[in-house]
Amino acid sequence: ELKKSLGSSISCVLQWSSPDVDCKPVTAADIEADVAAGGWKARLLREEMAADADSIIVGHSAGGNAALRVAERHPVAGLVLLAAGYSVEDYESDRARRQAAAAKNEEPQPWQVIAPWQFDKIIRNAGFVHIIHGEDDDIIPVQEAYTIAAGLRKSAAAAESLGLVPARVECSIIPKGLGHAVQTSCKEALDAILAKVAPTIDLNTCGELG
Repeated sequence: ELKKSLGSSISCVLQWSSPDVDCKPVTAADIEADVAAGGWKARLLREEMAADADSIIVGHSAGGNAALRVAERHPVAGLVLLAAGYSVEDYESDRARRQAAAAKNEEPQPWQVIAPWQFDKIIRNAGFVHIIHGEDDDIIPVQEAYTIAAGLRKSAAAAESLGLVPARVECSIIPKGLGHAVQTSCKEALDAILAKVAPTIDLNTCGELG
């Protein structure tokens, strides 16, 4: 529906279902590049979609996480995050891998664990961050939206105290009907996205399928 509403304003839509999107074996060099980029999805946003300082990245689910990882490392015009964050299962897996590595007196492999958000870098690199989340999301808890928004706002306040101009942070919680926004259509969420991206020329969107 977003593409239908914006038509030619969308420069590229990326949908993914597995890391081997180019059907090539994953090499050690690929893994190193992925880690440096903040994950393979964040790397694709930069390499395949050419997300840059003039781009607004609209990311759904893991695509929202990838958008945040890009903004940790590079300037962007803005981020619109739909159902971003991690699931309970993601955190359980992260904890298990960290514990397994600690039992061996080793550091966990960086691509197998959840890296802490670098909110201070995001609010300096992004022009704005608009978080949209369904209160009835049964995959990514709505608490993730509150946590991300709180972290960004805290870092924004710290930046302002230093005389810097941080990203504008907005958080829209949709009470009912959005869910995880996979198969549903929610006018409130679509309107919030359109309000941010419709006036722009360069729009990059990404999403999680599968």
